[in-house]
Amino acid sequence: MGVGRRAGRRATGGGRVDAEGARRRRAARIPVRFAGAALALAAALALAGSAAVLPAPPGWVRVRDAAGVVSIAVPRAWAGHLRDAGWNPSALRLPGVHAPGLVIAPDLAAWADPRSALPGVFVGASDALAGGATPALPDHEPCVRQPDRTVTAAGGSAHVRRWTSCPGPVSYSEVVLTAPQRAYGVYVQIKQVDGVDRTDEILAGLRLSAYS
Repeated sequence: MGVGRRAGRRATGGGRVDAEGARRRRAARIPVRFAGAALALAAALALAGSAAVLPAPPGWVRVRDAAGVVSIAVPRAWAGHLRDAGWNPSALRLPGVHAPGLVIAPDLAAWADPRSALPGVFVGASDALAGGATPALPDHEPCVRQPDRTVTAAGGSAHVRRWTSCPGPVSYSEVVLTAPQRAYGVYVQIKQVDGVDRTDEILAGLRLSAYS
């Protein structure tokens, strides 16, 4: 799957990343296209000041988007490339042109391929989600859809839709979160590849800040 269809590349400096909307596809892929350069993880942490500024559990790495709105912790092995300058909510048929967001994976170019055995996480904010809008979530057929469930994360309610037994083997968690104290909601996609479901652990590390 992947949040982007354009290949990421290693870079030693920052760069704005814009996202263009794309039509929903019945494939294991997020219909979002990111443009621009990806940051190597070391460069991203250097721009943030230091790794100590972004605390995470042992063996995990915390990153945030360029606007400082969303932050997520992922296993260190997942953290190779980061794109942090936002996304286009219209990719999920939500109102809006550009909003805070990030995607992190060992290699964004390979991760975007639904057949690749590379994990990663995409997080995107959307005002429309706080207003009750329903996103057009990706359909990951021929994967097997598990029963939907709701968990608490980032002070809000997260609706989790999980797909397993995908080619690869790969699994996906599609998450829509709303928090009463925030004027926006969050869409999260988690791609996993080793048979261990870390969805709840990753959502437990989601942090939200003010966004206007």
